[in-house]
Amino acid sequence: MGQAEINRIREDLETIREAAGMGLPFGWEDVWLNLALVPCGLIKSAAEVFGPPEWRMLMAMPALGVVVAAVGLRYRFRKSTGRSPVRRREYDLALRAGLLYAVLAGVFLAWAKSSGQPIQMMGGVATAMAGGLCAVLATTSPGRRYWSAAAVVLIAYGLVQPLCSPRQLAVAGSTAMGVAGLLTAAIQAEQLRRGDGL
Repeated sequence: MGQAEINRIREDLETIREAAGMGLPFGWEDVWLNLALVPCGLIKSAAEVFGPPEWRMLMAMPALGVVVAAVGLRYRFRKSTGRSPVRRREYDLALRAGLLYAVLAGVFLAWAKSSGQPIQMMGGVATAMAGGLCAVLATTSPGRRYWSAAAVVLIAYGLVQPLCSPRQLAVAGSTAMGVAGLLTAAIQAEQLRRGDGL
């Protein structure tokens, strides 16, 4: 039996495990990436509260690094034939859903601005709708339960956006990022522990 046949059998077994609800579409790398959002949120919040305005964009760089690492992880799983097809499909879904949502939200906000709608209110609606999308993803399978953390945080953040000053909005957004990362990592770690029999 050749390596190609072994890889095909592995992929078939992963597909069967996924269909039976046994495979998780994430691993410990994802838990660590989500935990990395916590210090990113703290750093950004501190920069918003205590730092001069020119620091604000600079302090967003750690979060950008986490995003680049997540895309790199997806690329690694995409290129590696021996890796879990379940995880490859999950990374593809997350990236495509995120890109589609970003385009739709951008069009919505451009329309709101051009029609004279209050942009902070419309931004809150767009953020809450992102939480709604995450809530829908969380209900599609037990392995996607971790999306519920982002759903709760984004809906709450969207609801408070119209009530915040620009500085409060930036601090709340940075805090929301850290809280979402922590809750997501906790849900994923618990599912991985139960799935690994630890």
